[in-house]
Amino acid sequence: MRINLWILDLLSGRGLRAAFLTALAAAGGALASSLPAEAFTCGNSLTGSGAILGGAGGASDNGFPTATACGQDANASGAGATATGANATATGTYATTSGFNSFASGAQATATGDASNASGDYAGAFGAFSTATGLEATAAGAGSIATGDFAGAFGAFSNATGHEATAAGAAAAANGDSASAFGEGSSASGTAATAVGASAQANGVSASALGQLANAAGDDATAIGAGSAATGASASAFGQAANAAGTNATAVGVLSAATGASASAFGQAANAAGTNATAVGVLSVATGASASAFGQAANAAGTNATAVGVLSAATGASASA
Repeated sequence: MRINLWILDLLSGRGLRAAFLTALAAAGGALASSLPAEAFTCGNSLTGSGAILGGAGGASDNGFPTATACGQDANASGAGATATGANATATGTYATTSGFNSFASGAQATATGDASNASGDYAGAFGAFSTATGLEATAAGAGSIATGDFAGAFGAFSNATGHEATAAGAAAAANGDSASAFGEGSSASGTAATAVGASAQANGVSASALGQLANAAGDDATAIGAGSAATGASASAFGQAANAAGTNATAVGVLSAATGASASAFGQAANAAGTNATAVGVLSVATGASASAFGQAANAAGTNATAVGVLSAATGASASA
């Protein structure tokens, strides 16, 4: 069946569920082809009517009776596929696109927003320039990117890359299988790395940073508390502004600091500096390899120096107080 474009003015919304693909012939403007029965094309994405001469502009449902293409050069391919918007493309069973240059490819893939892109079965991209790639990958937010099966990016410019990676928050980034970043500007990089809090950073396999500006760098490193930092494999810092630097270093307490492999500082502002150095107590200080200070404000300075008791002080190699 052939019909001139101007007749579309006479059709109702329901009447547009017809069997036509209208295309303006290059020379004479005559209709070039027709569609199978029940197929539906909509010439103009704004009016939904195709009333504007040439509005169909190449919209195509590729002969699928239940597909819908609405917009100039919109393309829907697959049972129940729907493409809405100029240059929108929906490919796959019940794939859905909405927005200029939007693209959805895969069974029930959904892309909503200008230049949004969802590739993969059940993938979903929501927001202008959002991109979801992978089985059930989800990107929600302007410029968000989710790459990997079951990856999820939620927030403007968030980015999740890896199997089951999750980034939630504006500009949050999770990179690695099962990596998770929660909070504005948070970043988790490494398999199973976790960063929770605004600008929290976790870098390393199973690294964990919990708290605003917390930073864990190293495999299995853990930093818990606002501004806490753990640097080194299995380093641990617990408390606001606590700092552990070195393999297996441990700092527990507000402003506590442990520097050196296996160094340990326990207590508010406790400080252990040196391999295997240990400071236990508020304001306790142990400086030197294997130095030990136990007690409030105890101070041991020197290799193997030991200070035990409140305000005790041992200075020199193997000194004891």
